Amino acid sequence: LVILTFIALVLSGRNALMHLCIESSELSEGILIPKPLIKVLQNPLKEGEVRVLQEIVKNPGISDEELAYVIGKKLKTIKSIIASLRNLGLVIRKGRRRGIYSTELGKVIAEVMKP
Repeated sequence: LVILTFIALVLSGRNALMHLCIESSELSEGILIPKPLIKVLQNPLKEGEVRVLQEIVKNPGISDEELAYVIGKKLKTIKSIIASLRNLGLVIRKGRRRGIYSTELGKVIAEVMKP
């Protein structure tokens, strides 16, 4: 039932925060499924987005320009991909240099998407 509910939510196209309680005689735990994960499941990452995300995970704090050079794409393309990843909650910018860092969810997605 839980899996069917989860699949229905993803297919519905709605963003939601799910809290699943697993009850047993010994323990009751909650599993929080964050909205960004549901967004990623609704709209799987494209190959270029996965490549950029994996590079950010390998090089925390990397700049747009460095990413463009390493990946071999135009700066405009890289900026567009980063904006998409930020909207999904997979990367953030921080620090004076405004370097790009992966969120915990971004690290998990990058690991799962490894060839």
